[in-house]
Amino acid sequence: MHTSEEIGNEIEKQIKQFQGKKKGIHISGGMDSAIVASYLPGAEAYTFRFLGGNFQGEELARAEYYTNYYGLNLHYVDISWDTVVNHVEPVMRAKAAPVNSIESQILQVALQAKADGVEAIFVGESSDLIFGGMDQFVYCQWVILNDSILPLLTGMLSDGDAEFDAVKDQLLSYSKEILPIVKIPEKGNLIIYGAENIGRATIKKYGSRIKYFADGNPLKAGTYLEGVKIISSDELNQYLKENHMVIAVGAEKMPEAMKIFKDRRINEYSVFAG
Repeated sequence: MHTSEEIGNEIEKQIKQFQGKKKGIHISGGMDSAIVASYLPGAEAYTFRFLGGNFQGEELARAEYYTNYYGLNLHYVDISWDTVVNHVEPVMRAKAAPVNSIESQILQVALQAKADGVEAIFVGESSDLIFGGMDQFVYCQWVILNDSILPLLTGMLSDGDAEFDAVKDQLLSYSKEILPIVKIPEKGNLIIYGAENIGRATIKKYGSRIKYFADGNPLKAGTYLEGVKIISSDELNQYLKENHMVIAVGAEKMPEAMKIFKDRRINEYSVFAG
């Protein structure tokens, strides 16, 4: 897609799939949700209201403006620190990945919309990623959050607050339990888990450092990918001492791959991010 008309046609195409269903939209007052709202007149609109509207008032005002402009039915979703705390664990465990700062709140929107009978809820996002390059902050950098940034931020904010300290400990515990991820080392042999297109892409970058590919599909075991032997996931532990493990799969297969590593007590590995 190269023009605004093409983008508009694609948005309409996506929304038409839900014709006849009660629709909702999470509207923040930002560019993305405001654009999507223009395609959903009469829909149920849900916007965050922090501390009863006493915080981030300018964003709330924009959401109210666009809701009125496009003829939407506005619902406030009141957000407090308890909202975040209550939803961190279920979101993280469902994703098998770190929780973005907004995701606990989005879950609260979804629960409220579901209770209102909404069957499909739309979220406008990602123009900043597509046009601004935010997608360059990827898997291999998550370890930075676990080991330095999160303790620093929570340490600055809590400073003796016992309740906040307890939440901080929970967050760090969940992160380290679910994500024992480190950066790919600059030297040494590698085993790449994922013998498909993303795994193939690692060959150009790491070449002869790749000693084996591995895959959860037992039919691939004993075959070769670009001349490199594929081993089964059951063989991974045999090669741990001599090789560093790297997961190279798409997002849809990431939870399965991480479960395989966890079940085999592979406590340190990396994720290939291209």
